[in-house]
Amino acid sequence: MTSRPAPILLFYLLVVMLLPAPVPASAQSQTQLPLLVGVLDFEANDVRSSEVLSIAARLRIYLNRSQVFEVLERRQMEGILREQGFQLSGACDTDECVVQAGKILGARKMVAGSVSKVGNVYSLQVRIVDVTTGRIEQTAFADTKGDLGNVLQEGALQVALELIQAVRVSLGMPPSEDLFGEEAQLRGRTGPVRYPNGWHFRWHAGIGPYQIATGNDYDADLGGLGVLQEMAVGMTLSDRLSLLLVFSAVASLGELQLDYGDRIASAALDTSMIQFGGMVGLAYYLVPRSWYVSLMIGAASWSLQTTSVPIDESASGSTYGFTIASGAMDYGLEFILGKEYWISHRIGFGMALRGMRFTKSSSYGAQVTFIWDF
Repeated sequence: MTSRPAPILLFYLLVVMLLPAPVPASAQSQTQLPLLVGVLDFEANDVRSSEVLSIAARLRIYLNRSQVFEVLERRQMEGILREQGFQLSGACDTDECVVQAGKILGARKMVAGSVSKVGNVYSLQVRIVDVTTGRIEQTAFADTKGDLGNVLQEGALQVALELIQAVRVSLGMPPSEDLFGEEAQLRGRTGPVRYPNGWHFRWHAGIGPYQIATGNDYDADLGGLGVLQEMAVGMTLSDRLSLLLVFSAVASLGELQLDYGDRIASAALDTSMIQFGGMVGLAYYLVPRSWYVSLMIGAASWSLQTTSVPIDESASGSTYGFTIASGAMDYGLEFILGKEYWISHRIGFGMALRGMRFTKSSSYGAQVTFIWDF
């Protein structure tokens, strides 16, 4: 009687199908997260210990908001160490002390450091130690001027981002590509908030008063309300700095006022002014994030046009436009202070105040901005 191997083969196939598939190294690293970490109190050098405690507490908050670390609370750490008879006389000033405390706490990583003052510079210096190997995996520091408030607000954040990136790399994971979004997460902000990255396109539209001195060829000062439109192509030079190439146009709204000397003679009916220019400059992003300042240099020219001249005597009401005056190239600066909001990782909008000052013209006002990160 012959055997029937079909059921056995089906059983083996079923077992093979149920076995877990091999996990890539990067995925294995991700399964190890979050890492249990303890942040010890920092050494205080020429600064008050109470203020240094606040900086360590802020760093704990930043690290815990990431997906990399699970941070032990300070009271929990003190309780565990006290139960094991481990007394911390201030901050751990040696790596042996840091490793010993980490083993008692059951942490995989420990963070220790110091806050110092040299002249008017405050320095936050930290190190992250692997409890198993006793090795320092990463050091980070942040120097700020002014007062300890800057260390609390920005220094601790900068250090936290460096430590998070270093631990990712040590686990074989790729570093974060969205540092701006991660910074927003550590600050406790939600939504895709970021800076422009790489090449980006901007379109500005604004409104405000302007003034033009026409010079000898048309001896009058023109004033009115104008609409600004700018198209800009930007290139990111660093995390907070972008290079901008701008083409701008200003067109008058309503009636121009002609000012001869110190008096306004009359409104220029059916007359409009158009100003074209090109500029190059830099946009720098400030703290708090997404605020920026932009300074550009460039040149512009203007033309004065009318639409109230009849074509001929018989064509009543028919008009055509022509240029009645124009100005030569004008050189100057444009300054912008603005705020951006990102509604996705590629599209954002903003609002800004702007001022433009050329050798023969000036304008200022408010504008809105559309940003496309391509």
